[in-house]
Amino acid sequence: MKTTKLAILIFVTGVIAITSAYASLLGNQRIAFLRRLSSHVFQGRVEGQRCYISEDGKRVFTEVSIRILSVIAGTCNETSIDLVTPGGRANGKTTVVVGMPRFTNAEEVVVFVKEMPRKSPAEGSRFGLVGLSEGKYSVITKPNGARVATRKGVGSNEVEINLNDLLEEIVAEELHP
Repeated sequence: MKTTKLAILIFVTGVIAITSAYASLLGNQRIAFLRRLSSHVFQGRVEGQRCYISEDGKRVFTEVSIRILSVIAGTCNETSIDLVTPGGRANGKTTVVVGMPRFTNAEEVVVFVKEMPRKSPAEGSRFGLVGLSEGKYSVITKPNGARVATRKGVGSNEVEINLNDLLEEIVAEELHP
């Protein structure tokens, strides 16, 4: 009886350890994959948002203004960027894109983005989000002072990683693609 319980305990402990290692490996691979698809990775604060309808009148987009706190990957001399995401509500028209994250004013974020062509030389840098909700991490400070980055996972699950660990993984991918 004790041998059976011990065997079950060892088996369950092994499964948990393997699952944790596999999930960690997938997390590292996911961040590396997002980095490879991105032209830039920024840490910043959401300053505002506006929705607009496309020129053909068929789609709604949201433009999120982000003040850059840190350029983690890529190069950028600007102090803020405009992040354009599909979806939003403008002039009575609503477009919902499943998997697209929401942004909140004053929210601190880490975003994986791809630079978009400018409409004119005078226009500031415009970027598109890479990886839908996987390309946006919200940065929060826990009651114990720890800074973590969270993002929506599969279903309603949230993925959480220590902010410094996330930044180190992004920089490591930048140095060793």
